Amino acid sequence: MKRNVLLIDDNTIFIDDFKAYTRDIFQVLSATSAGDGLTLMRMHDPDVVLLDLLLKGSENGLEVLQKILHMDPDMPVIMVTDFPDHKTAVEAMQLGAVHYTSKAPNMETLKAVIEQQVQMLPWRRLYREQQDQKFGEFIGESETMQKVRAKIDRAALTDMPVLITGDSGTGKELVANAIHRKSQRASRAMHTVNCSTLSANLFESEFFGHERGAFTNAYKFQRGKFEMADHSTLFLDEIGELPLESQPKILEAIEYKRYWRLGGEQVMHSDVRLIAATNRDLEELIEEGSFRKDLYYRLKVIEIHVPSLTERREDIPSLARHFLELACREIRCPIPSIPPAVMTYWQNKPWPGNVRQLRHKMEEIALESFGGTVSFEQLDHKQDLAPTPGYQDVFNLPYAEAKRILVENFTRDYILRALRKNNNNVVKTANEIGVNRTTIYRILKNLSQGDQAKK
Repeated sequence: MKRNVLLIDDNTIFIDDFKAYTRDIFQVLSATSAGDGLTLMRMHDPDVVLLDLLLKGSENGLEVLQKILHMDPDMPVIMVTDFPDHKTAVEAMQLGAVHYTSKAPNMETLKAVIEQQVQMLPWRRLYREQQDQKFGEFIGESETMQKVRAKIDRAALTDMPVLITGDSGTGKELVANAIHRKSQRASRAMHTVNCSTLSANLFESEFFGHERGAFTNAYKFQRGKFEMADHSTLFLDEIGELPLESQPKILEAIEYKRYWRLGGEQVMHSDVRLIAATNRDLEELIEEGSFRKDLYYRLKVIEIHVPSLTERREDIPSLARHFLELACREIRCPIPSIPPAVMTYWQNKPWPGNVRQLRHKMEEIALESFGGTVSFEQLDHKQDLAPTPGYQDVFNLPYAEAKRILVENFTRDYILRALRKNNNNVVKTANEIGVNRTTIYRILKNLSQGDQAKK
């Protein structure tokens, strides 16, 4: 089957030559204007786009490139021109073009580039799907997550700064990526800076770049993150760790969109959309004097709080299954079944590491289970299956209290061992030992709450 190539070029001679040369291997759709080309793309979903750099009319090729990649971020766009130059080539590649070439030299070379991009397209889309699935992006239908989704959609419609808050491991970077991908800036890569790794003396070079010779060991010119993220998004992770002395410079760059390279005299300007994230209470840091109030309010134009797992326990079953399936697919093993009693245990665990911890636990479960059924031996309460320590201590207690403790410990150990024997089948265990199923679920819930109290 022939692959569809969309050629957007106002040079009809080149269009005719390209069609004649490639008619045996490509189905070529052509347009001589940006508007017609974008219409053809919506209608036919081509495999590759060939885009002329210098189109007649109000839009140039680079502007059309951004619109194409906003429609389909995975679309391979090859820029072609009669007048190639290095600066424009760099700009096109930064915007997301996969190749930049002259029309003149060799039609065979252009054909080979197209064929290479066609072969890579399935892998490019598969990689994007895997990235979206990597942390279980927004899986679950809890009310708190529905609110997060709604805020992401609203934030993506604007260029206003966003402050993302939440505990470690909740997925704050996922939220930042989602906002960027849904925004008008999606055709360019989002840039990330982890502020916890920056010292005050490295700050200016990292954010604003430096000229050659600006300081010791500055052997060559270096662009900063603000310059690299021009017309894109800059994500400042762990913003609460940003050194106090560096904060006024960030504020000026946000407020006035201007800065200076270290060692440079020219005023630089960048159109950057800023997203920041923190797991710390910035208002407390302001009270302590380690974070500027004006920067806080400049960042907090839109605030999105990412809930912890304890704030959305109803999403844990779908998240656990998702991560377990991903892990099993990775190691190519059957997906183990999860007994209801085990899922109940997971739902009542504290999960201080949040989604990240749950994901790592499911990877561990996949390796240990390799199909079959998830067992209680793989959970985090093996110590609960050992004989109760301090048995002699109960004789120092009043009779009623000592009896209650011994009976509770016996019941717990007896039921857990019976569950293990019956592969964690609650119904079968309840029928076999003659207890109500609710008693078994209560034991499992108490174990989880006991784990939480210990932590």
